[in-house]
Amino acid sequence: DMPEHSSIPLSVAHLTRYPSAQRRVLASGRCAMLLAGLNKLMLCSDAHMASDAACAVGNIAFNGEGRYQVIAYKNLDDVVAGLTHILQLPEELAGNSAWAIGNLCR
Repeated sequence: DMPEHSSIPLSVAHLTRYPSAQRRVLASGRCAMLLAGLNKLMLCSDAHMASDAACAVGNIAFNGEGRYQVIAYKNLDDVVAGLTHILQLPEELAGNSAWAIGNLCR
């Protein structure tokens, strides 16, 4: 739970938004662990959290090295299943998944 005095919502997409953060994720060697966690979030019952996780995948896949890491992920089929699951949500949430899929397909 968030402390009541905090006005900053937790967002994994926000944490992966900036190129420096993306480079740190890739350099850490933990991209596969992050993708596994994001995949679990994409399949959770909280639609906003699932959409946020899809946006994080899109952020990581935005640059060439990140896109390679996502495509090389051993459970890529699970990530694709998570992204397609989110496409069934309302448009304002499904857009994050469409954006992530677009980044993977560039």
